[in-house]
Amino acid sequence: MKSNLITLCSVCCALLCENVLAEAGNKPEISKELSIKKLNFKDERQVTQPISDRDKWFAAVESENLEEMESILKKSKPDFIYVENDDGKTALEVAITNGRCNVVEWLDSIIQKYEKEMGGHRFNLRSSNADGTPMIIIAVENGHEDIVKYMLSKVMDPNIAIDMKKMSKKTPLIVAVEKGLIEIANLLLTNPYSRKANPNLQDRFGKTALIYATEKGNVEIVELLLKHDADTEIKDRYKVTALMYAVESGNLAIAKLLLDHGAKINRTGENKKTVLDYAEGNKEMTELLMKYIDRPENQKKVNIFKRTLNKFTRKTGDPRMTMSDSNLTKYDTDKTSGLTRSQSDSNVTQYDDITEEASNLKRSESVDSDTTFHNDDIQTSQDIDDVNSSTDTIAAQ
Repeated sequence: MKSNLITLCSVCCALLCENVLAEAGNKPEISKELSIKKLNFKDERQVTQPISDRDKWFAAVESENLEEMESILKKSKPDFIYVENDDGKTALEVAITNGRCNVVEWLDSIIQKYEKEMGGHRFNLRSSNADGTPMIIIAVENGHEDIVKYMLSKVMDPNIAIDMKKMSKKTPLIVAVEKGLIEIANLLLTNPYSRKANPNLQDRFGKTALIYATEKGNVEIVELLLKHDADTEIKDRYKVTALMYAVESGNLAIAKLLLDHGAKINRTGENKKTVLDYAEGNKEMTELLMKYIDRPENQKKVNIFKRTLNKFTRKTGDPRMTMSDSNLTKYDTDKTSGLTRSQSDSNVTQYDDITEEASNLKRSESVDSDTTFHNDDIQTSQDIDDVNSSTDTIAAQ
């Protein structure tokens, strides 16, 4: 009896387990089937969903399909021209960025007409984008010369800078130079429509287009900027000139160009380094600089005696104090001869005393006539005393 009961229980357990396993095996198949149906339903909805006018609009901008754009604009509100894509850009900005010049011109005419009717403006060629970058700089950044030319023909300001939000203050010319776009740089500098780009404007680092061109080592652009009166002596915020950058980088071609256009060697930077210091270790660069070292603009030394006499002249107006050595001697001789012939003995004696003082001054000066000094360099205190006593005597006379 017990054995039969055990057998019956075993059979029931086996049947129960079989049913459970069967159900467990069929369940994934049902889930898979349902998930496929749902997926197919979702895909079907996505495929059949109509494309919005906004998507068509920006697709037409990309393909320069002006007919499609005109058709969309007719059935939309007039301010549809300001609609933005997912990146927050209008059709005008997208066209400028991607070099769609035909679209830019078409949109510009539509926007001008709309803004004239509405009074005021929202977003046109003279506007900046959400990042504060003017439209003309966006055209320059992307190297679209035809769009830059069209924008300049609309009397755009070629010296407009990137908005202070970016804190860069870079002009279109600086951007073009950084990118090495010589054609656009030349277009900005020779703008035939209105104002020309100023090559001497500085960005927030104090750098000009010439400094950027020198840093980039672009000889052609440096030559172009110098041709349009770029100032070689402007220093950046670290008091470094374009010549210093050229010398430090070892660019002989650019250094020679700058020197030929009057760049000064005797400048010092914030760290008190001279141009020659930047050339240290570069024999060829040092030899090049030494060829220009004797130019007048590179001579900082001034004779201390002439400096003192010039200071006295500004106070007294004595014409002899501003004369060169040879002219001073001739002036004294002629003046003495004239007075001797036309004045009394007492007057001549008085004048001779003045002449004697001037002669003493000349003798003390002639000792070091071939020697020059820096503004703060003085050989001996006795030289200054001689000059001061002489000038005091002349003043007393």
